[in-house]
Amino acid sequence: LEANAGSEEFNPTKEDFLAAFDAHVALQEAKATRTPEEQAEVDNLINIFLKARKKALDAGDMLAITEIEREVSMMDPEAFPEFATEWL
Repeated sequence: LEANAGSEEFNPTKEDFLAAFDAHVALQEAKATRTPEEQAEVDNLINIFLKARKKALDAGDMLAITEIEREVSMMDPEAFPEFATEWL
């Protein structure tokens, strides 16, 4: 596994943890203000992407996985500002 993981080391700092915590707080605040319909739409989108990613992983299709992640990164931040955080 390590041979395929690359050589980049991750040395998290306090700022990294605080940024992750801030993203989590923003996500929870957004969830609290969503209507049930909005939350259902977000949940549906996540399920669609998860099913596609699982299918690509099962097939070993790294190109498809890259495309799914690209699509997620292009989600409209105005429509779903915390989608990327929720996806992670």
